[in-house]
Amino acid sequence: MTQDENAIVETQKAGLPIDMNALFDEQDMEADYEHLGADDFVLPRLELMQFTSPSVRDQTATAGQMLNSLTLQMIADSDEPVVIIPLRQWKTRIRWFHRDAKETGIQCRSIDYLTGTGDPGGSCIECPLSKWTKKKDAKAKDKKNIPPLCTESINFACLLPDFAKPHDVRRLVWIPFQKTSHPIGRTLIQVSGSVPGRIFTRAYQLGRILATNAKGEEYFEWTLEKWAGLNRYDHDLRELYPETWGPLVEESMARREFAEQVRGLGKIHESDEAPARAAPGETSAPEPETAGEKEGSGDDVNWGE
Repeated sequence: MTQDENAIVETQKAGLPIDMNALFDEQDMEADYEHLGADDFVLPRLELMQFTSPSVRDQTATAGQMLNSLTLQMIADSDEPVVIIPLRQWKTRIRWFHRDAKETGIQCRSIDYLTGTGDPGGSCIECPLSKWTKKKDAKAKDKKNIPPLCTESINFACLLPDFAKPHDVRRLVWIPFQKTSHPIGRTLIQVSGSVPGRIFTRAYQLGRILATNAKGEEYFEWTLEKWAGLNRYDHDLRELYPETWGPLVEESMARREFAEQVRGLGKIHESDEAPARAAPGETSAPEPETAGEKEGSGDDVNWGE
């Protein structure tokens, strides 16, 4: 028996896997954790710094920069886009206590987009707080509908192909599109769903623009940027990364599975800060695209646009 065969036998006797490298893979992570809740296990969030962000106030970051919420490392400067490869999309709902309320934090949330936990909790479809309503004052100058008190968030788990090294924890992030950025999430659904192939075979450029709310306050919001020389938001990985597109797709598939496990294991916390984290322009949900449209009724987008 050779030395390698002896090593295999000894490994099998010890009850360890023959391939020791398998211990370092992102597989079967459920076996390593118990009793986790939504606050215990999170994917890093790609965070867009606002003028009101704590990191900007203490001068450790600049408004408009993109940071990894876990490591607080800069992903992109205030004038640079970041390349993202979407891996998976899902929706959630969250309702915060009003800023004038005695209590702070999350009042109710739904991680599966179907059932809320908290006050009032229960079925999201039947809950009146998840619906747009019409103003009762027919004489009001502003005829816009009143947004729901419960905010819908369109979430994407994404790979950052141009940042750090493969298998670096900072390479995988999730991005929530809600309130004023909600239309960008809808656009990303439309664009990624209107082309053939899996969602992780194309890349996008995520940037930011400086906007002003009704009070004259400035804030940054997400935007999708078209590729130079292309009148498109999406770019085929085979053309964008001709030498490494194969490994990128393989890594994307593995990262997608990892994101699935994190979401199924500990779920994904909507945010780790109260509404004060929001930009001045993000005090209400986005207006519906069409009068009377039920915002957040599902993924009923027009793939032909």
